[in-house]
Formats: sequence, C-alpha cells, structure tokens
Amino acid sequence: MIKTEEEILRNLKLVVLDLDGTILDNENNISKETINLITKLKDKGLKFTIASARYLSSFLDYIKLLNIDLPVICLDGSVIINPITGEYINELFIPAKYVLRSIKMSEKYSLNFLLFCKDGIYYNKNSYVIESLLHKYGTEYKLINFINNCVNETYEVIITGNEFENLKKVKRKMIFPYTYGIQASIYKSRKDNGNNFLEIKKIGVNKGMALKKLCNYLDIKIKNTAVVGDWYNDISLFNTNAFKVAMANAVPEIKKLADITTTKSNNEDGINEFLNLLLELKS
Repeated sequence: MIKTEEEILRNLKLVVLDLDGTILDNENNISKETINLITKLKDKGLKFTIASARYLSSFLDYIKLLNIDLPVICLDGSVIINPITGEYINELFIPAKYVLRSIKMSEKYSLNFLLFCKDGIYYNKNSYVIESLLHKYGTEYKLINFINNCVNETYEVIITGNEFENLKKVKRKMIFPYTYGIQASIYKSRKDNGNNFLEIKKIGVNKGMALKKLCNYLDIKIKNTAVVGDWYNDISLFNTNAFKVAMANAVPEIKKLADITTTKSNNEDGINEFLNLLLELKS
C-alpha cells in the first residue's frame, strides 16, 4: 500500500537538519520561533539531530540552543559523534600515504591545501581563500611545520588555487589507478566568489551514508526519517529513502529530489513551514 504524505509525516521518528542555508540565516542565527517549534516537537517524541560540513566545535552552541542529545554528523559524514559524551560512533580517515600524495601534488602545482584532521585544520600557507574557509569550521588552525603530526588522522583534504587546470591535474592523480578507495571532486564554494576547490575523502564519505549508519545505530528506519537541506553536499541525503524537504533557497538539484519545498528561504525562517506542518500533524 502506498502511504500518503500525511501518513509518512505522522510516522516520522527523526528529523535531520542541515545548518548553513537551512536552519541558520545568512548571519548564522537560529530564530526563537524555530527553537520553540523544535522544543514542542521534541516534547511530542520527535527526535532531532544535525548533519553539517562543519567541525562539531563550530556548532556546539546550536546543539545547546536546540537541546540536541543525539549523535550528530560532522564534516559531511566523516564523523558521527555524540556531542554530550564525546563518543565517536564512526570516523573515516584517509590513509596517510594518500594524504602525503595530495600534499606532494599540491606542492608540485603551487596550490594551497588544508588537512582536516582530528585535532584541527592544518594548512600550508595563508591566502584570503584559506582564511575564509578557516573562519567557517570553528576549530584550531595550524600552519604546517611537521606534516607527520597530522597525516595519520586526516578526514579530508581540500586543495585550492587560481589555476583550474591544475586542480584537474591533481584530481586525476588522486583517483584510481593512482589511489584506491579515494574520491576526489571539484566544486564551487557558495561564497568566496565561487572559487574552485578540490575535495579529497575516502570513498563512501557523505551525509547520506552517515545517515544510514546513524539510523542503524539509533534503530530508526530511514523511511521514518526526514532530512532538510539546501546545498550540493545534501544531495546524498536526498538520495536516501528519507522524506526530503528542500529550502526555497536550495540549488535546483536538491529541489528536484525533494518531496516538498518551502516557500520561504533560510533568511525568512522557511524551516518553520515544515516544523509547523509537523506540529499540526503530531497534535
């Protein structure tokens, strides 16, 4: 039997929220109404968590505001961690030999790189692009002096530079047959004048795969989960069997996969349209 949208929403057990461009406005604020609605829904038994590209340290304040006590997804799926106990549910590191290879390739083509490690972000040289990226993640930043201190616990490598062709060359050298079990993709930042970045991770690292692991850990079926997002890094979430909610400001690829799209953007508390709908159905 095919369930209606209303039946699906009534049976939701978990809502997974993206931060930037979704529940945060462009000034990084969550509205009081959003906090109030989530509190009311939690009182009715609905669970909430966060899936973000950020380090945990950069959104601990939001976790406190929303009183989230479930594991959260960080660094686009590289980490699943309980913010209350500090327990790591899952961690996925790039093999050290491939981290060293990415550094070697970056230096060969005079590119900037950042290593997203367990103890913070390491980078090779200052630039305005690097500085803008560092500002976002809310963790310790360390100019590299001793590379061996960090390569064994690197979740992700980001490489950037002015020459797009050089990024493409490095990308080719960071995938099969030169590496095994590594994914490399070039994307544009939503800010920073659309600068290009090469992102290197272990294969299988994305929010969607992390959601499956989290649901298994919580013993909640993905079909009883809703995901809310707006950007390209949310596409893997929208390719699961969860109920998908796109923000009005979402990229077209997200809207195409969504079950519903809000009429208002993140700057207009668009998330509250969905939360009010849930509250009505849960009442």
